[in-house]
Amino acid sequence: MRYFVFLSLYVFSALSYGLNVVLVNPNPKDEIFWGLVTQLTQEAAIDLDINLKVYYSESHRIVQSELIEKIVTSKDKPDYLIFMPYGGSIFRSFNALEKAKIPFVTVDRVFDINRVKKIGRPQEVFKYWLGEIYIDNFQMGKHLANSLYDYAKKHNISNKGYRAIAINGDYYAESINRAEGFYRALLAKDDVIINQIVPVGWVRQEAGSRFIKLHNRHGLNEIVWAASDQMALGVLDKVAQLGLVPNKDFVIGGIDLIPEAIQAIKDNRMTASVGGHFLQGVWALVKVYDYHHNIADVFVKGDTKPLIKASIIDRDNMDQYYILAKTKDFSGINFNEFTLSHRKLNGENEYNFDLLHFIEKLNASLS
Repeated sequence: MRYFVFLSLYVFSALSYGLNVVLVNPNPKDEIFWGLVTQLTQEAAIDLDINLKVYYSESHRIVQSELIEKIVTSKDKPDYLIFMPYGGSIFRSFNALEKAKIPFVTVDRVFDINRVKKIGRPQEVFKYWLGEIYIDNFQMGKHLANSLYDYAKKHNISNKGYRAIAINGDYYAESINRAEGFYRALLAKDDVIINQIVPVGWVRQEAGSRFIKLHNRHGLNEIVWAASDQMALGVLDKVAQLGLVPNKDFVIGGIDLIPEAIQAIKDNRMTASVGGHFLQGVWALVKVYDYHHNIADVFVKGDTKPLIKASIIDRDNMDQYYILAKTKDFSGINFNEFTLSHRKLNGENEYNFDLLHFIEKLNASLS
């Protein structure tokens, strides 16, 4: 069967001197996490005077690869392309971009770079692959698991040890690495029994339904770990049916730092969330801007280190981060201030992509 590209396209243009960038959103337009990624990237494009086009590949690797091929063979080729490559179509997409001589940046690593060896590292096999902008999924999974365990111990959720389950996403490296972080963190705890890790395809409703089945099978699990905030919220949608109270009978957390999850932590319904990668499109655009303006060492050949540091939000540090749940207006931030082009004017020679630094700028823009 041939898959036809569904051109779900939203074009966002800023008045600019002519730098054209395409962002391929890997999800449908209404997906919450990638919607936030896209919104912030659009806001950054205004300040950086970049013409940004956003395409949606509808969560399908074949649709995405055909979409990229359509983009690179069009009359209006972009100067740069930013996208999240799927492991099953990565070589096809990279080849198309390399052939068209379009520099590109990848975000969010959902492939195993050690298994897809023929792509090499940035600028090695594919010279137009400038670099990666991603967060360490293993560390995020581990960080969340340790945070949930620490909260459970501190608040005496159980005096007989802890049973744990993981609600995972799919079978791509992103999910596998997050779940591996969960498993390794809790395997090291003498008082934890890991009952099961189940994939539910990132679907909120399915996460809730599967949680009920897991509860019926294993009984109460004092630690409930989810690979995304949406799945953690799906569990919370169902707990009342079982007569369970979050942060009393069990702890629960997710990944992504979406506003609804942060509000749930504030309301004492959820225990923790970890992330910071909702800014990956912004940081990719900032680095593309600097690269285009000949700032040295913006993208380093062979560099595969995660650029984004994981941040965790829980009830103890909620006051620092709550602004992320309260506002949808990022227009007051001057994203140009994150570029090295700007920072060097102030004697600063490194990027500052720390989430708290971004929040400082956000608070200042709203004051």
